[in-house]
Amino acid sequence: MHGKTIREFGEINLPMSRSSRGGRMAANASNSEESQEAKTEYYVAQRYSTATLLRVVIHTGRTHQIRVHMFQLQHPVVGDTLYPVKKTGKAFPKPPRLLLHSARLAFTDLAGERKEFALPMPPDMTAFVAQLKKA
Repeated sequence: MHGKTIREFGEINLPMSRSSRGGRMAANASNSEESQEAKTEYYVAQRYSTATLLRVVIHTGRTHQIRVHMFQLQHPVVGDTLYPVKKTGKAFPKPPRLLLHSARLAFTDLAGERKEFALPMPPDMTAFVAQLKKA
């Protein structure tokens, strides 16, 4: 995500609904009828001069949940064009894409069987993180 979080850990409990301005999703402090519960936890994995690598756990599965919650914190996901960072004036390498990666996915399927999947960080993200380390 862009910038540096103040805390090493955070929890975001902001309901989400469609924005009244366009098709984007929005986090709402007020719990309107259209809003759905959305809970996200984040943990700092690594800090860099202009960005922070986070491990994020979602407890609900809302459309764009991570993107919306990080944008609400004013630390959008690197490479996000729908929920972009405001101009900061700081030098920042151009990301190859939206830098979200599901390193681990776990769920219980309809038969009651626990399923878990894990993948390493993709090469394009690894290369981008290497650029951040040099900055």
